[in-house]
Amino acid sequence: MASVRCCSVFYSKRLSKTLFSAVITSGLYANKISLILPSHSNLCFQIVSGLILPAVINEFHFDGPFLKLGQNVGLLVGAVFWGLGSDVWGRKISFNSTLFILGVFATAAGGANDYVALCSFAAIWSIGVGGNLPVDSAIFLGMYCASRAVV
Repeated sequence: MASVRCCSVFYSKRLSKTLFSAVITSGLYANKISLILPSHSNLCFQIVSGLILPAVINEFHFDGPFLKLGQNVGLLVGAVFWGLGSDVWGRKISFNSTLFILGVFATAAGGANDYVALCSFAAIWSIGVGGNLPVDSAIFLGMYCASRAVV
């Protein structure tokens, strides 16, 4: 049993060294990580409505798929509007605007008094999330070094 444990430790050390060398050769340093985190961390808001749905049904005594409907409509509108808007106004303004919309309306959704307000806020925060999907990918790939783009 000790030899199996020794081999697994050796394998994990070798694997971590291989992964570390791949990260270093791809040019993934602190500036790239600081670009990845804010641009891809908002993707968790796509699953928020599924996570909060049981609590929403218990609190507001309302069953229906309107929370998911509002979110999906917001994602569609945001992707179309901000995808085209990033070409018109620029990616930096679009990126910051989508994060602002997401932050303000997700915070407001936390204080929603009824189901209609929650669905409305979810639809509006999803405009920010849907707009951030094309914009953050374009910013990330534009800022990433083209000679070392292995992502």
